[in-house]
Amino acid sequence: FRAIPSALVSTIRDARFAGTVGADLEIQFKTLNLDALRLRFSPRGKDFEIQSLGEKVQLQTLFEPFVHRITTPSGPMSILVGAGSENFVPFESIPRYLPLAITTTEDATFFKHEGFAGFAIRRSIIQDLEKGAFVRGASTISQQTVKNLFLSHEKTIARKIQEAIITHAMEQTLSKEQILEIYFNIIEWGPDIFGLGQAARYYFDKPPSELNLTDCLFLVSLIPAPRIYVREFENG
Repeated sequence: FRAIPSALVSTIRDARFAGTVGADLEIQFKTLNLDALRLRFSPRGKDFEIQSLGEKVQLQTLFEPFVHRITTPSGPMSILVGAGSENFVPFESIPRYLPLAITTTEDATFFKHEGFAGFAIRRSIIQDLEKGAFVRGASTISQQTVKNLFLSHEKTIARKIQEAIITHAMEQTLSKEQILEIYFNIIEWGPDIFGLGQAARYYFDKPPSELNLTDCLFLVSLIPAPRIYVREFENG
């Protein structure tokens, strides 16, 4: 596709932009040899500037304790993320095995990319073509954090554009360590179990700083589908 005019992008909620932004996308593949798929993505723009992400996306508030609101099958929940919450785990208290495990299984280039992983997108496209359906996502930890904080989980072009813009802005605002800290403190680890502090106590009855390698590997294994995989723990 060709350049997307800022007038189109600016229709995303109440965000404000200046200039133009777009990209060239080229995909080449043969149905009998999907592993040879070629993907070329070249973003480009002219004087593009994010002037505001809107009232609901205030990245600066993430530097201070904030309330994260969640919609669950059992009803709405709110958790405090930051100092003052008994379940909050600052980055320095996160066991070192956990970032290693999550970046190995979920986002291998997390500390190198700027919010997006081209090889993961390519792998996702190949698997989707093989199955003839959308079976695999390509979201990085940064994108997952944005989706959990600010967006719905619907799969539409408009939402993916929102996600990409906010992810880009967040990568320019927060450090990788800050993004991981927020990620571990807001994601779901089982039915109505949100944040690493609550997960460590529920599964192991210990503070997060005392989690060992086996504990961390177990927790990371839950992340793709915590409400399903937790049943194996409860039935074990």
